[in-house]
Amino acid sequence: MAKYKVVISILVFMGIIGCSTFVRIDSIPSGAKAYINGEPVGKTPAQMDLSNFIINDYALELKLEGYENYYRPLSKEAKPIHIILGIFDLINLFWCIGPKGHYNFELEPKTDKPSSWLINNSKDVIVLLDGEKLKEGENEVISGTYSITFLKQNNVYNDVSFQLKPNKVYVVN
Repeated sequence: MAKYKVVISILVFMGIIGCSTFVRIDSIPSGAKAYINGEPVGKTPAQMDLSNFIINDYALELKLEGYENYYRPLSKEAKPIHIILGIFDLINLFWCIGPKGHYNFELEPKTDKPSSWLINNSKDVIVLLDGEKLKEGENEVISGTYSITFLKQNNVYNDVSFQLKPNKVYVVN
């Protein structure tokens, strides 16, 4: 009977000490302010303990002057020790999926000139942007107001002045 108490005590202790994951968050460049679920956790490289409780989800946000803000949910992974311990002690199954131990993110520099995308999917229509022909497919364009002309078999069928807003996609079918 004493052996079972020792084994059970060891299993419970192992389960308790593994209820969280030590997480490291790196960014390129480093020095970005890191937030987990909206709460500041330091600057990259940032280190913290995050719970492995199965229903916990974590959202990461990185902010650095001169770079686009970065936001994404943190992916999870199975914690094998808790799955094994769950065979003996079902309570451990509540801590069997948690955050990974290391995340690395590359931040995108902010551009001075925000761009839009104009996608020409039509093989019958020629699109002129301020008189210049756009190629078929994707065209990255600096946001602003343009004269857009649509030609079909060399006949103008639409000529408009149009505001291309930043970070938007416009499609011609």
